Amino acid sequence: MDLKGNLLATIDPKKSDLDPRVIQSKLISLKQAVLAKEALEKTGKFVPMAEAKLPKTATNNYDYMAIGGLIMLLGGVTLVPAARFYRKSGQSAEA
Repeated sequence: MDLKGNLLATIDPKKSDLDPRVIQSKLISLKQAVLAKEALEKTGKFVPMAEAKLPKTATNNYDYMAIGGLIMLLGGVTLVPAARFYRKSGQSAEA
């Protein structure tokens, strides 16, 4: 979202996103965004950029959201036994 609350982009990757035409259109859009950023840094003022069309990749597949939620829940559940183990063992976690 931008500062005015407008939605700028949504991310919903699919296997079809690996199509070379889709990748090329995204790279063109990214190049335009980088050029606008460079112009913004030089002038210090917002520089409007041309619109670049991205392929429609949005989906409302609730199965993927449910799977993601389950993965997050499993991660949280496994954190409790791991914390108990480290407390009992007296070891500190190292990064």
